[in-house]
Amino acid sequence: HCWWEYRLMQPLWKSVWRYLKELGLEVPFDPAIPLIAFAILGLFLFQMNFWIVFSRSMKYAAGISIGIALNL
Repeated sequence: HCWWEYRLMQPLWKSVWRYLKELGLEVPFDPAIPLIAFAILGLFLFQMNFWIVFSRSMKYAAGISIGIALNL
């Protein structure tokens, strides 16, 4: 995969593999494992950004509704 070529990714994953070996965990080498982690992280970030935008728009809508009600 092309992301293995990045200079920062190789030391990061070497550290991760070393830490897992120290814990005694055997993880099979499968390039799909990190990709699944990135996909899950991407979904989490999408959901978090969605709720930030949603909450801001709800505050805006509530503010407009209250403003209209006070002007009656």
